[in-house]
Amino acid sequence: MFYKEIRELKMTLVVISLLLIVALIATVAMKETAVNLLKGLTTEDIPEFAKKLIAKQDLLNNIDNNDYYLFSQWQGKNFGQFIPLLILVISIPIFAREIDKKTIYFLLSRLTRKRVFFVKYLTGLGVIFALIIIFSILGPVTMNLMGYSTGFELTFEGLVHQLIGGTLFYSIFIFFSVIFSDQTKPLILGMAMIIGLPILGLFKPLEFLNLYPYILGSRIYNEGVQIIASGVILVIAFAITIFDYLVFTKREF
Repeated sequence: MFYKEIRELKMTLVVISLLLIVALIATVAMKETAVNLLKGLTTEDIPEFAKKLIAKQDLLNNIDNNDYYLFSQWQGKNFGQFIPLLILVISIPIFAREIDKKTIYFLLSRLTRKRVFFVKYLTGLGVIFALIIIFSILGPVTMNLMGYSTGFELTFEGLVHQLIGGTLFYSIFIFFSVIFSDQTKPLILGMAMIIGLPILGLFKPLEFLNLYPYILGSRIYNEGVQIIASGVILVIAFAITIFDYLVFTKREF
């Protein structure tokens, strides 16, 4: 069953990997141009909503630092912003495709619901973790190969946030995949969530709904890994995963 899941994800993984490779090469190749543009910015020139995403002026002043440039423009921007969409594309078909094509009956006739759920859930999560880890580490590797001396410390700290935040998104999208009988509705709902949460987060009382500052590591450069936030997000993700499992075991197919 594990190999079946991997085969079904193969084409998706190839397309995603090619897009990310192109984005990474472009990010590194445009370093000098991007640095010159960003160094000229001041906080007065930036709209209020963008200040929250970019962070403080002292970070903008460090943009010519190789480590900071890579972290802010790759994990904190080009790659980081793509992570929820990447997770959506991988997670929605995991159950919804089986339900849509009626192949879920065949699986459940051979295996217990518990085994079906956790094999499919953990396979998808493992694939997502592998993609996030590989393309996060490829950032400093590519920078060094192209002649920019870059360390790995910020990359690994950002990786912690991306894996934990990604787990929460994954657990939510798996819920959408389980409750719907086709792939279109959960995809639309997932896209609405990806777009809608940052907008809702602009309002002070709903700021906690916007996971992007956490996933993009907007506070890592100054403060390091956010331990408390990471713990809270992990607990919520675990609770949603248990709920996903209970819904799957009780659902009639």
